[in-house]
Amino acid sequence: MVDVNADGASTRWWIGPDGTLLQDERSASGPRGPEKFITKYSRWTDSGGLKYPMRQELFSNGAEQSMTIVDLLEVNQPVDPKLFE
Repeated sequence: MVDVNADGASTRWWIGPDGTLLQDERSASGPRGPEKFITKYSRWTDSGGLKYPMRQELFSNGAEQSMTIVDLLEVNQPVDPKLFE
């Protein structure tokens, strides 16, 4: 676990044995007042030397708010120059 405080904004990170971020926790003001947000990261993959979590789950005060699943991640793919004409 690592506690981070930058200019008064604090967060707590849970780091796995392999160095990947497993979860972060932070507090912020939301529409219902102060809320505790937790994001859980999983299914880390390596694409072109970049490690990225293919699944992210966001919780607010313990209730799941959203889940993001990335099916395909391609890094530094060639770009057709015609797109910029």
